[in-house]
Amino acid sequence: FFLLWLLWFVGEAKPLLPVYFFFLYFVSNCVNAHTASKQLALLAMALQTKDAPLPPDAPTTFLGSKHVEYIAAWNAAKKSYEFVMSEHLRMSGLYWCLTALDLLHARDRVPEDEIVSFVLASEVAETGGFGAAPGHDAHLLYTLSAVQILVTYDRLAPELAERTAVYVRGLQLPDGSFQGDSWGEVDTRFSFCALACMALLGRLSVGRGRLGAGVATSARGSSDAGGSGGDASSGEASGSGGETGADGAACTGLRDVEGAIDYVEKCMNFDGGFGCVPGSESHSGQIYCCVSALAIVDELHRVDADLLGWWLAERQLPSGGLNGRPEKLPDVCYSWWVLSAMTSLKRLHWVDAAALQRYILACQDDETGGFADRPGDLVDPFHTLFGVAALSLLGESATISATIKPVNPVFCLAQDVVDRVFANAH
Repeated sequence: FFLLWLLWFVGEAKPLLPVYFFFLYFVSNCVNAHTASKQLALLAMALQTKDAPLPPDAPTTFLGSKHVEYIAAWNAAKKSYEFVMSEHLRMSGLYWCLTALDLLHARDRVPEDEIVSFVLASEVAETGGFGAAPGHDAHLLYTLSAVQILVTYDRLAPELAERTAVYVRGLQLPDGSFQGDSWGEVDTRFSFCALACMALLGRLSVGRGRLGAGVATSARGSSDAGGSGGDASSGEASGSGGETGADGAACTGLRDVEGAIDYVEKCMNFDGGFGCVPGSESHSGQIYCCVSALAIVDELHRVDADLLGWWLAERQLPSGGLNGRPEKLPDVCYSWWVLSAMTSLKRLHWVDAAALQRYILACQDDETGGFADRPGDLVDPFHTLFGVAALSLLGESATISATIKPVNPVFCLAQDVVDRVFANAH
């Protein structure tokens, strides 16, 4: 039809032929230009670096006293909307607040007896685990937070430690993995939580020198109790979990430490990172959990430190902030997940510390105190703890170093707390 119409047009309207061809040329260019613009837009999207530029008026100094006031006020405002609506993660919220204050030399700004009473009331008697709040089901995440709170206050009774160890032991599956609760979700986060709980409870041999100054092997009533830490894959540590307490009494350990280590290793990817389960995408949060789990049992030799260190270093964006995986925005909490793993791997110097410190400081609220995920966003206790903890790991500024305690890169507790826990166990 088009060819017939074209023949008629050429025969009947020759004077208009130049106009016709100009019209075809114009339409063709428009179509090509539109296609080209779409292609350029797609190319720009593919090449664009997602980032959060720093505002020119962002804070550049550490507002430590404001952060103390922010956390103390948040904990005291028990009728606020934010406090009431966060009951489902209250135990972890208390851990975030308490640890941030402890790192800021202000642990006494929250009531110790009130917090300990809350923790003890959240124990689920039928299991020995802890829920997010009284009346909630027990979960491994909140059990670790409860243990971290109790060891910070040095209020962990031996009977409670035994009940908690029994609960954690019961969550290990035959393949070495751990489920978070009785509903069966499996995640490498839970592998870390289980190993960290058992180490803090004194039911697991931990690798000397891997966790920072003062961390020693737990006393097990055996010949290696005063030695260099022993082999986590041998003896009782890898089998039935028959640990021995400092008083010589038998106490519960993990069913299969070697199985737990092997499962974590199965979650390692070709890029050196770790995912939630075998075959899942590498993620900075999971990497922290897996690297820390291996550090606890002195098995970091299973990790390719250079390969993983490079993947972690590439998480730094032009703003100085760190993201959790490629093509994501930076977030203050990843300052902790990435830096803690790099500290354990002895690759902390592979990031631009000054640029990262600028980004973290820019995420402070200079009116209320507290840290947000990105500059200008709302602050919260979660990002406040991990912002403070990341600055502690960096230790770039003498002012910051004097204001913030050293933090343990594995347990995310003040290093003096971890030193005391393992000194007591030893």
